[in-house]
Amino acid sequence: MRAWSIFIGYLILLTACNSTGKEGDCPTTPNAIFSEDLPGVDSHDFMQTGTEGLEIVGFHSGVFLEVFQSGCDSLRQEFRFRFPGPVEEENPEFWFQEAQNQFRTLGSLGPTYGPFSQYADALALQEASFHLAQPMEVETGFWMQVDKIQSFDGPTLIIVLANYEL
Repeated sequence: MRAWSIFIGYLILLTACNSTGKEGDCPTTPNAIFSEDLPGVDSHDFMQTGTEGLEIVGFHSGVFLEVFQSGCDSLRQEFRFRFPGPVEEENPEFWFQEAQNQFRTLGSLGPTYGPFSQYADALALQEASFHLAQPMEVETGFWMQVDKIQSFDGPTLIIVLANYEL
């Protein structure tokens, strides 16, 4: 049951798409996951070209999120969280926990966003075998990867979701 709920939640968010209905084309295109009307959201923008989408969200907390969506049959979402102020933490476990925290925060935005809490739970189950930048098959055919990159304005937490091996 848990596997199906994660898979269905993943499909709901990942295929937050429109049907184009054109023969031979990808049957879906990315849609925005979030909106400016959500509690805690300061700013929101969404751009879509073909089977790719970019969503940019600013939260009251100061966290800045970019979501890259791509694919047709092989679907991928990449969440990039930038944090206000300096975060000097290098411990991989810190970033693994922060990935769970960010998904739980997204899951608290409302009933539609509940699958994010399920993603956090799926990550938590991988704790014993977790390594930064190493893909994890959290359910059959469902992959996640957590990484952190350093840029001039501080670290960026990256979480990738995909329905194929990363």
